[in-house]
Amino acid sequence: MEKKVKNILSRIKKINQIIKQPSFNNTDNNELLKKTMISLERILKYIKNK
Repeated sequence: MEKKVKNILSRIKKINQIIKQPSFNNTDNNELLKKTMISLERILKYIKNK
């Protein structure tokens, strides 16, 4: 679980860096965002159920 949290944090940092760039490829970022949000949701549900 801790590894997943670290993974998501690193993805969020990556997303933030990408967003700051003037030009970026939307499709790749949308995919990254989707994956990150799904993972976040799973972890939050897991924490909530504990």
